[in-house]
Amino acid sequence: MSGAFRASPGPFCRNRRRASAFLLFAVCAAAASAQEKKPSDTPRVIAVAPLEAARGAKTTLLLRGLKLDTASALRIASEAPGVTAELGEKKKATLPNGAEANKIGDTQVAVVLSLPDSLKDGSLKLSVITPDGSTPPLDVPIINAADAAKISRALAASPALIS
Repeated sequence: MSGAFRASPGPFCRNRRRASAFLLFAVCAAAASAQEKKPSDTPRVIAVAPLEAARGAKTTLLLRGLKLDTASALRIASEAPGVTAELGEKKKATLPNGAEANKIGDTQVAVVLSLPDSLKDGSLKLSVITPDGSTPPLDVPIINAADAAKISRALAASPALIS
């Protein structure tokens, strides 16, 4: 014979390959799901005040949310040379009667941002890092200091806007 006869693998061999592939897939899926945390287990920011940071000034942002009282660091994901971010006071926040923590947050942290005058318009992506993980990036718009002063004066002159 000029060529060697090669028998095709039998059904046992094909099923064995399928079983191995399925087992490998199941192990990978189980490992991935074990590493994922439930949304309720991870820190998150629910509210921020003020809503923006001023160029050429220090701005203190008060972040309210879940699991923020154990914050250990901050991450600025945007390309922003000269920006500094410092953690301020971290604490449990009081809940109004009937309020749910997962809707308005039960912890808060102060963040002091220093933005140089040379920073371009746009926004910063800020994350809070805790032992339980990091918050999704928070988009903080950047405005100039003169506009921030105008906003503060307008709010002070119109208390109805604040309450």
